Amino acid sequence: MGMQDVGAFAAALAIGLSLGLIGAGGSILTIPVFVYLLKIDPLSSGVYSMFVVGISSFVAAVRMLNPIDTGDQKSIAKNASLVILSSQGFLVGIITGLLGIGGGFLIVPALYFWAGLPIKKSIGTALIIICSNCIFSFWSSYASMQFDWPLLMKFSSIAIVGILVGTRVSFKIQSGYLKKAFGCFILWVSFYVVYKTLVLVPRHLLS
Repeated sequence: MGMQDVGAFAAALAIGLSLGLIGAGGSILTIPVFVYLLKIDPLSSGVYSMFVVGISSFVAAVRMLNPIDTGDQKSIAKNASLVILSSQGFLVGIITGLLGIGGGFLIVPALYFWAGLPIKKSIGTALIIICSNCIFSFWSSYASMQFDWPLLMKFSSIAIVGILVGTRVSFKIQSGYLKKAFGCFILWVSFYVVYKTLVLVPRHLLS
């Protein structure tokens, strides 16, 4: 096993931790790992990420939505706007289909701010939605591609280990800290998108 493989599997563990803790950071982290560390083409990397994140999100959702006392007292809004939630779901679906990104960084804020779910239930519910998106996206591409199943199973298994650790830790963390962690992740995503748009894409076009 080379250093690239070690780095990739360490990244898989970090991806699982991110999904288990804040319900986001799946595909947006997985795709660069497949592309830059494992040297898989971007199209295949997007489909591979759907498999990894779909399985991992299912495990995390089962863990997160167990009937436990989360200590989060935020009341659930009874009259959340159906139009806003439907629009958000439509947007997430488009992003998943075009970019191979599950959308946790969009779904969690929508469930927390617009549906009024507590942060931990927002994360768990988002993971179910991400899982559904990923399974559908992966299945739509399954017949037209060849897959490295041993690699996918190893990567997914390590990500699941990270998820089991992440969800266990999240049960012990106050909701306020999870909100801050998710906010930091959103800032990181914003900087990454700006960097990719202004630096990586022009560099690729010039090369």
